[in-house]
Amino acid sequence: MRRTIGKTEWVRRLLTAIEREHWSKVLIVALLLLALYVYNGFHRSTGVPLYGEGMPDISRSAVVHYINVGQADAACIVLPGGEVLLIDAGANASEPQLLAYLERYGISRIDCLVLTHPHEDHIGGADAVLEAYDVKSVLLTSAEATSTTYDHLLTCIEDEGSVVYIASPGDRYTFGEASFSVLGPHGDTWESLNNASIVLRFDFGDTSFLFTGDAESEEEAAVLSYDIKSVSADVLKVAHHGSQTSTTRAFLDAVAPRIAVISCGTYNEYGHPHDSVIDSLTAHTSHILRTDQHGSIRIYTDGERLWAQGDS
Repeated sequence: MRRTIGKTEWVRRLLTAIEREHWSKVLIVALLLLALYVYNGFHRSTGVPLYGEGMPDISRSAVVHYINVGQADAACIVLPGGEVLLIDAGANASEPQLLAYLERYGISRIDCLVLTHPHEDHIGGADAVLEAYDVKSVLLTSAEATSTTYDHLLTCIEDEGSVVYIASPGDRYTFGEASFSVLGPHGDTWESLNNASIVLRFDFGDTSFLFTGDAESEEEAAVLSYDIKSVSADVLKVAHHGSQTSTTRAFLDAVAPRIAVISCGTYNEYGHPHDSVIDSLTAHTSHILRTDQHGSIRIYTDGERLWAQGDS
């Protein structure tokens, strides 16, 4: 196994070379040290550019992380003031990836954990998040599930003492410089739990992001009937991993996204995203970003402009 030399070791070697007055070695080591810092800094802050030119002032920007958790969903919003919202928490199997990603980006607390609906691929990692972080509040849909994963989630929420809110259309929450508006779900009984998904709009300055959980065409229609003007967004998290059950043309016409993000697993058994959805998206935007192709995706906004990057 190749040994990686840490930053402390580089510094030690530099000081040793200086003591021995091997100035040529000093120069070489110094240049390598500079390259190491530049390389690491570049990959932490930029990754692979996918949209926009240059980079924003990160200290004044909100960052939306669409985390690669395979055939599941998890997105993390980090605001300039340090406020953090996690929307869905992946599956049970993706807990290690989720926690590692949050640690990598220095997440130390979560102000609100939003769980769009109680399917395992959206709530599976929530128990690990609740145990690992100080989660101040949890936003749930009113729909319940009869699963061990869901029962364990409720137990963890109670044990950790997080404040619980039930999402209702018209609810509005403010965190720092951002606002979050609940656009769905509608009704109180659903044949499919997908249609009980929380639909959430995130606004930061003049930019907006729409999160749709696994909402199918039925819920999309209900959201359009409720408030078609509020659906418009710069960035759309495509519902249900790009399934043909969702993302109708009427819904896309109303959203009119500049960027569409799909969270799905590589070569997943469902064939997500479906070709018909890709065709519909392509008619609206040429910027379709996918976690199965780009890895985790980060979209930065300074309130006016957007920049996107991926892990690959």
